Amino acid sequence: MHTPGPWKLSRTVDGFLAVAGPRGRNVCSVGADELFPDIIHDARLIAAAPDLLEALKAIKARYEGVFDHPALLKQGALNTNAATDMWAIANRAIAKAEGRN
Repeated sequence: MHTPGPWKLSRTVDGFLAVAGPRGRNVCSVGADELFPDIIHDARLIAAAPDLLEALKAIKARYEGVFDHPALLKQGALNTNAATDMWAIANRAIAKAEGRN
């Protein structure tokens, strides 16, 4: 189980970017953006990870079974290949985040 969110981008006393969880608990140190200017983008993505996982799980829970709905499939309202691909991508991402890949 991961450290619960929200996670926030912070900076350590020695100038490194870090991601902190609740009560300032360090989740990870990312690196020095002075040395690696693009690392700020990685740090932002890491900080957003719990929110992204929660959103993806909520979307999956809300639409579970929709892509198999016979009436929608019959009417052609869904592109079944695209829906299947999207569902597979979501499942892989959740499994990866949960260490099940």
